[in-house]
Amino acid sequence: GKPAPDFTLKTLNGEDASLSDYKGKIVLINFWATWCKYCDEEMPDLEKLYNENKDDLVVLAVDVGEEEEKVRDYIEKGGYTFPVLLDKDSSIAQKNYYVSPYPTSYFIDEDGNLIGAVAGMMTYPQMTQILEQIKSGEI
Repeated sequence: GKPAPDFTLKTLNGEDASLSDYKGKIVLINFWATWCKYCDEEMPDLEKLYNENKDDLVVLAVDVGEEEEKVRDYIEKGGYTFPVLLDKDSSIAQKNYYVSPYPTSYFIDEDGNLIGAVAGMMTYPQMTQILEQIKSGEI
């Protein structure tokens, strides 16, 4: 329940996006990379979760350490619509969130507090169960 480390990264659109921009919504930060097999398997489920819960959930897909063009091609090919942020030097993943392995996801409540993390791939049922527990106040 402590405040999640704030950060500002560039989006694929070249805009600055900060975690604090999303206060008032539940945020799922997903640290991933295009070369990661489990990330690739998880992406369609993240997209489904994002599209079904846009009113109160933001998915921030933070690519770690890759070139923008490679990330853009991957996202366009997959047809993903959630915000994608670029952690080009891996500093946010490594120094702020101590990410290992990929993917790793963090859940942030509406007040900006870190309320949970999952190291490794999640399935859609796992994602929805965690989200429902957050919404109901169980977490």
